[in-house]
Amino acid sequence: MTAIDLSACTMREEAHYNGGKEWFGYRHRCIQHPRLTRFDKYIRKTRSVESTFSVDGKLVANLEAAAQLLAIPYQPTPEDLELLRLVPDEWTRMEDRVRFVHLQDFGLIEFKTGDCRRTDAGRAALQSQPESGS
Repeated sequence: MTAIDLSACTMREEAHYNGGKEWFGYRHRCIQHPRLTRFDKYIRKTRSVESTFSVDGKLVANLEAAAQLLAIPYQPTPEDLELLRLVPDEWTRMEDRVRFVHLQDFGLIEFKTGDCRRTDAGRAALQSQPESGS
């Protein structure tokens, strides 16, 4: 995977941010590689745009660096797996969704109109791990 491959991917708007009189912005998530996000910050005064990329919720220098990180599968922590077990495979309204949001940065879950479910990557992560001893 290369930066050129990533630049051809489709991004979906995920959030809008209001920086008041200074700026506004949008976060987009890559459909093909959900661990990748782009934040576009529109500076009102100069009418310019600053774009930054993140993989697994952490800033990366550019798309080339993103491609290198995306080539390595995310290894969920025991805490991630514990939370992931609470998320169903089918779309469901989660009462305390804030607890789970960071799992989206790793591509383990997805949200749609307030509902949440495991992704294929989330199901695979659970299948590759033994059940916890609860």
